[in-house]
Amino acid sequence: SSMGSSSCLQRLKRQPALLKPLVGQTIRHNSALNPKSLAVTAHAIAKISYKTKKSIVDSDKLWELLERNIIQKATSPKGNFSVQECANIVWSFAKKFGGRSKTTTTSHSTYNISMLFDAMLNELSPKLRQCNAQDIANTVWAYATVDHPATALFDGMMSTAIRKLEK
Repeated sequence: SSMGSSSCLQRLKRQPALLKPLVGQTIRHNSALNPKSLAVTAHAIAKISYKTKKSIVDSDKLWELLERNIIQKATSPKGNFSVQECANIVWSFAKKFGGRSKTTTTSHSTYNISMLFDAMLNELSPKLRQCNAQDIANTVWAYATVDHPATALFDGMMSTAIRKLEK
């Protein structure tokens, strides 16, 4: 419920360490996460961090592992991220790293945002017709936020959006 999530966020603002056990388990089992789990995890930590205005305990390590695992899975022959998973992943990383340089270094980690966005671009490109309005909006916003060149993707998404509007 809305009231439940609001009080949960308030508690997380006061005690962000409450997430430490969950983050620890995610870090330990990161390599076993499938594309959907990777997308959901990235989306959740980006949203919680944004809503609470606090960094989640051990989040640098978690973001680094997520990034590495997403790139590895997306560049493997099986890849198989859905368009929604791709949209959620790029939205999450743009929310976390938007406006920073293509390679961002925090106190503990170095992130290669360009490589991740390229991997998602390769996953998305053959699936553009499957995009819905939310996928298009999140993806275009994310690529623009991190200033990652994706002209062909934008053109393809615009064509997809126009086709959907004409129906």
